[in-house]
Amino acid sequence: MIGGGYFTTIFPLIKNAELWFKSSTLEDGPHGGEVTVWSGSDYTEAYKEPFSSALALQEYGLQLDCQDRIFCRPNDSLVEGVGAYLTNREGEPDYIVVSVTPWPEHYECLLRRR
Repeated sequence: MIGGGYFTTIFPLIKNAELWFKSSTLEDGPHGGEVTVWSGSDYTEAYKEPFSSALALQEYGLQLDCQDRIFCRPNDSLVEGVGAYLTNREGEPDYIVVSVTPWPEHYECLLRRR
């Protein structure tokens, strides 16, 4: 478990990702039908590492499709289904958040690549 002081002493040395989060809504498309629109621009710095569906089942007891895990400061905009962007913040997100585990000092999120 990550304790107090982690984000002021250790985290600046190991952070390796900057992510922007957007939520999705369905809107009427220009030619009828619905289109997904991504909006918002919440930002966080994170430690990102490769992760797998097998590890998610083994460590968390979750059976889901994921390829990466991040550790970041608590952020209320991090919920399941939110899109995560690594660099280009336009168009479709790079990842979808599939699981969020809040801890007192940090959040652990599992991400599925798009």
